[in-house]
Amino acid sequence: MEQRIAPCTEREGDGGKERNWTEYPSFYTRSTSCVNKSNQAISMEELVGLSVSSLTDQLVVLYSDGPSEGKSDALIEMELEALLAENDMSKEEELAMQEAIPLAIQKWKDTTPVSVSKTSKSKSISLFDQLMGGGLQPPVTIDDIKEAQNAEDRLAVFRRVSYVDDLLLDWNEIKPLLSRDLQESLQSNTAIEIIKIHRKYYDLGRNSSEYLVLQYGICHNIFDAIIAYTQQDDSDADSILLLIRTWSDILVDLIQRDVFVEDLVGTMECRMLELLLDDSKHHSAMSTESIRFSTAQVLALVDTRARWFQGWVRCTSLENLLTLLQKTSILPTIISRCCLDSTGAESDDGSMAMQSVLRDQSLVILASIMEKTRVSSFPWHLASSMFDDIEQATEDKPSRTTARVDKVIDIFLQSKAVEKSSISFQVCCSALEDVMSGCRAAPDYAERILALNERVSVMSVTAQSIWDKTN
Repeated sequence: MEQRIAPCTEREGDGGKERNWTEYPSFYTRSTSCVNKSNQAISMEELVGLSVSSLTDQLVVLYSDGPSEGKSDALIEMELEALLAENDMSKEEELAMQEAIPLAIQKWKDTTPVSVSKTSKSKSISLFDQLMGGGLQPPVTIDDIKEAQNAEDRLAVFRRVSYVDDLLLDWNEIKPLLSRDLQESLQSNTAIEIIKIHRKYYDLGRNSSEYLVLQYGICHNIFDAIIAYTQQDDSDADSILLLIRTWSDILVDLIQRDVFVEDLVGTMECRMLELLLDDSKHHSAMSTESIRFSTAQVLALVDTRARWFQGWVRCTSLENLLTLLQKTSILPTIISRCCLDSTGAESDDGSMAMQSVLRDQSLVILASIMEKTRVSSFPWHLASSMFDDIEQATEDKPSRTTARVDKVIDIFLQSKAVEKSSISFQVCCSALEDVMSGCRAAPDYAERILALNERVSVMSVTAQSIWDKTN
């Protein structure tokens, strides 16, 4: 069964790979024209349809660059007819092909992207030509940034940065410019775009530890903007939320990638703990202007599990943690929020829901501190105001410590806090393990485990787990 092949050869690509069209099927194959697979005659309509498909496929091979302005339909038809003339076809087949040619050309144009028009002498374009012609963007330099007349012009320059190496050499000069523009834009529409540019630069530098200083600098820029925002009497809650989310995501990413550097985080540590104390409601959302939020509430809404705090506590030293807890005095506030009641009817301002996220976040924070310090090193004296009743009721130190531990256990055993549907359930279980494990040297340890098992049935598995691990 004869099959004719279009006799043509072409070179493609810089490598000079030769493509011989004898590798491809011919324009027309008798085996697919007159008979079908069941060896029965087919109608003219079916024959035209087969011809259209065959011709369309061959046009894709013939004109690999797609349709172009230099080739008219008439010229393409002439070329196809000349090649088809080499095939031995019946009258019926010739008629089908004549009808199929314009249909195939139209189908090919409809399904193939139009190529860019080329000169008759095709040639490759050098990198220099691309650079001069705008094909490649020149690197952004510190001079380009400094020559910008204002923040808007600088923003246009910052948008052009596609490679983090453009920033690395002069980062010490670029970082403060980015920081200033970000803080000055906080009440404008460009704030979100500048935040996204910071995130873009951070993501560009994630593939190498060579860019760690730049990444931490971006983290500091975002954090400094958060601090500036919290000092304003009236600010947009949506913008502060985006800032906090971006900062939290970056800090958590640095910790999870195991590139936490204490010296590069140090200047943020005290202020980031103090954010947890900011209860002044000076952030208003555009959608609900009547409801105002505090920075502490936004922190809880963005990350109820306080991943940034958990990661930081695990990376920092015990001495540094105790020093900062004493310096910031956050423990009484955290412990009091752990006891918040969110079981009442919801009000219009969403206060019950807000108390719930604050409580869950505080439980995570307290559990993280307890995991680091254990019972033996927990700074009880920094939360003395929360244990005033214990101080007054007990005189000897061992009894006082026992009473404090029991009160902490009570915090984690709150019925609402340990519901299985609560995100705090596993946090409370882990915290109880840490607390009880720290008490295993006590003479009444076994009795405590049994009491824990009896007090809250849902915690019985945890109580057994504690017993198994420590005995």
